[in-house]
Amino acid sequence: MKKHFKKIVSLALVLILVCSLSAVAFADQVTTRGSFKMMNFNVAGLPDYNILFGEKGRDVSGAQKLIGAKIIDVNPDIAMVQEDFNYHVSLETSLMSYKYVTKHSGGVPVGDGLNAYSKYPIYNVERIEWRTRAGVMDDGCDELTPKGILHCVAEIAENVYVDLYDIHADAYGGEASIAARRDNFNQLADLINSRIIDRPVIVTGDFNAMIEGSGNDGLVENLIVPCGLKDAWVELYNHGDYSDFSSFVEQYGNSWESKWGVWDSIERFLYKDGGGIMLNATSYTLEKYEDETIGELSDHPAAIADFEYVVVSASDNIGADLYKEVPNFFTRFAKQVYHFMHALTKIIANWSDVMAFLQGGAGQVL
Repeated sequence: MKKHFKKIVSLALVLILVCSLSAVAFADQVTTRGSFKMMNFNVAGLPDYNILFGEKGRDVSGAQKLIGAKIIDVNPDIAMVQEDFNYHVSLETSLMSYKYVTKHSGGVPVGDGLNAYSKYPIYNVERIEWRTRAGVMDDGCDELTPKGILHCVAEIAENVYVDLYDIHADAYGGEASIAARRDNFNQLADLINSRIIDRPVIVTGDFNAMIEGSGNDGLVENLIVPCGLKDAWVELYNHGDYSDFSSFVEQYGNSWESKWGVWDSIERFLYKDGGGIMLNATSYTLEKYEDETIGELSDHPAAIADFEYVVVSASDNIGADLYKEVPNFFTRFAKQVYHFMHALTKIIANWSDVMAFLQGGAGQVL
């Protein structure tokens, strides 16, 4: 009897141990999953040059404050913006609840207009200017600001880090602008693929290029494919097909009314796994904001995306080599002087175009 009793006790202990280990494993599985929300918004923070011609100027500062309020309503964990230029204070003041904000690079023509507002700690902030831009007083005036890439690393949970890229690609549809945009995507692909530490990646911003009917912008072949990225809109609304968009058209149609909020936009979210962490977009929508007095708060919609992540086996160095952004006023001033002189040189070299621009009135730039 004692012999059988010992076997029963031993078996019970084994079962208890197995159940305990299973519970621990299940608990670990639960704690290694998470989600976060992102918002991408070209906030149209350019000065309204129409006031130079005696016309009523647009209340850009007021629009920035209202945009800040809209961002608060959406409550993303990270908001990436473009054209955050001369009214940065108005926007930032409306977003005081965001503890981590990249240092403003300046207004037109010395800043790139790119910034991140985050609830999560941000590290390794760097700004990279496009090596190719097109247009001084035409084709979007891209050569008059140091447009490019804002890269940073966000710590979205303990030992969960994501490489974030906020971009503002070359604008307009002329041959020179298209060629510049293709090179922008090549430059970004080289930057992503040159990373020493493997982390998940999210690329967002104003791409000035769509995938459905994008023509020869080269977004898919020059950026998405070389980097192994996925596009949130394609994955969620076109079943992951990057060449045939018939399934999207069949479901939503071609009219703006039928596909409102889910159309293929130049505001995008690209993403991929990395560092033992799986990343997946679970939602993607577009929102257009207006005010009774100001009208459209921006000429761009805001893009909102939800992401889920699963830590399969985070690599030991995923959080290595991190540093906080420390303001260097001398370097910042030197860069601003350089970019101002660069813009001034471009204007002088294209003076006839400048005069034609002034005589014709201000148009949409950047």
